[in-house]
Amino acid sequence: ASVATALLSSRVAFWLWHTECDGFHVPSWFLDDLPLLDLSFDHDDRNSLARLGTEIWAGLQEDILVSNNRTRLTFAFRPSQIGALRDQVDSIILRSLEAHPGGLSMLKDFEFRVVSIDGSNRVARSSPTAVVTKKG
Repeated sequence: ASVATALLSSRVAFWLWHTECDGFHVPSWFLDDLPLLDLSFDHDDRNSLARLGTEIWAGLQEDILVSNNRTRLTFAFRPSQIGALRDQVDSIILRSLEAHPGGLSMLKDFEFRVVSIDGSNRVARSSPTAVVTKKG
């Protein structure tokens, strides 16, 4: 479960969600077919992903948005506190895929462009006290 949490919290999963889905709904077929869950990791990387997944879950508990829409409660676990942990997960995934060394930078830029409305970095801060910055 911790490895799955790490993989599902990655920017690689976020990118796939936007390229294969609509970036809003999470259909069951997307989770069933998500190739990240089928990747083979060596023992050390699998242990690292498990540790990171546990830390990510704890970090996600720090920024939860609860909404009530027509008596339906929904919870959003926002990744504002786990940016550095996601960097580590993405690095493991990209290394496993033998991806281009600039892949992490591309993923972070993609996420920024998708979630920023006014140029402010709204997610993936490395710590709760990180300053919200404008992309210049």
